[in-house]
Amino acid sequence: MDVPRLMTDRLVLRGWTAPDRDAFAAMNVDPEVMRFFPAVQSRAESHAMVDRIQASFESDGCGLWALERRDDGAFVGFTGLLRVGDGLPVSGEVEVGWRLTRSAWGQGLATEAARAALRYGFETGGLHDVMSMTAQINVPSRRVMERLGMVRDRSADFDHPRLLADSPLRRHVVYRISRSRWAQPLAQPSTGCHARGAVQAVALDDRHRFSKPAREAIRLVAGIGVEGDAHAGATVQHRSRKRWHPEAPNLRQVHLLHAELLDQLRPAYDVAPGDLGENLLTRGVDLLDLPAGARLHVGDTALVEVMGLRNPCVQLDRFARGLMEATLDREADGKLVRKAGVMGVVLVGGDVRPGDSVGVELPPGEHRPLGPV
Repeated sequence: MDVPRLMTDRLVLRGWTAPDRDAFAAMNVDPEVMRFFPAVQSRAESHAMVDRIQASFESDGCGLWALERRDDGAFVGFTGLLRVGDGLPVSGEVEVGWRLTRSAWGQGLATEAARAALRYGFETGGLHDVMSMTAQINVPSRRVMERLGMVRDRSADFDHPRLLADSPLRRHVVYRISRSRWAQPLAQPSTGCHARGAVQAVALDDRHRFSKPAREAIRLVAGIGVEGDAHAGATVQHRSRKRWHPEAPNLRQVHLLHAELLDQLRPAYDVAPGDLGENLLTRGVDLLDLPAGARLHVGDTALVEVMGLRNPCVQLDRFARGLMEATLDREADGKLVRKAGVMGVVLVGGDVRPGDSVGVELPPGEHRPLGPV
């Protein structure tokens, strides 16, 4: 069959060409690219993999597309859908996968490419469910899965039978997404924004309690935060900080949380909007991956500048035992990953309600990752 050609804003998903083989082989000998695989691939192994990829479109009706960057025509990796082979607990299922050259990292291209592959699978290929799997320690790929709206299926996690018992890559995690979940609409972004998402729920509480009740709408006030919320104010309002630095500026006026985290927690924890103390629950925006100074256009008028990551605290465990650990992760190098949302300040006020759009405006210049605030 002819390999379908797909386009995204920055990429072309296309069939493989002869020049791709050498570029693919060069990618597969890069130890950083192959960091979460048992070993780098030889040139012969890479060429054999391309042969299998090309055959899979004929045999299965799906496969892996070569990725071409639109602005310069460079080969930057692959993405696509493939049937999982024999010998694994998920054999026979359709998996979405990706691998990118190091030059293409950190730009959201893996998510952009995989989203196009999923769209094709659900809207054209007639698929009902798609899964993805990776080594448990492969946090970057897991983050892509979460950005795609996939939810971890802890009951399907497994030890890879082809890896040694002491291999750090042996434990594999499984994420899933259904066609119905994929079809959930998101509001359109504000003009000129780089990403889109939507407000799923809003909450506020006039008392200093861990959880906040959900509301029909909230009002953001410039320089203050959420009108009527205990944490609203120009100076710090969190009690533990106010005690020592009462005149410090309030950098935690608004707590934003991604709904994808609740999706991941719900198999083990009964969590609802507002339970983790957030003011805005969003979907479709990777809050944790935003750089410092990113601005969120929320609804018709509100503008929030992201200041940093929420630092998970023992109150999470008071709400549910083990919840604090569940909102933390570690990169392969041991670096702590905080997943409990972000904090921001209100630059422009406005009313916000569920269903409002969320657009991301990235800061100019070199981007700095978020730190705890």
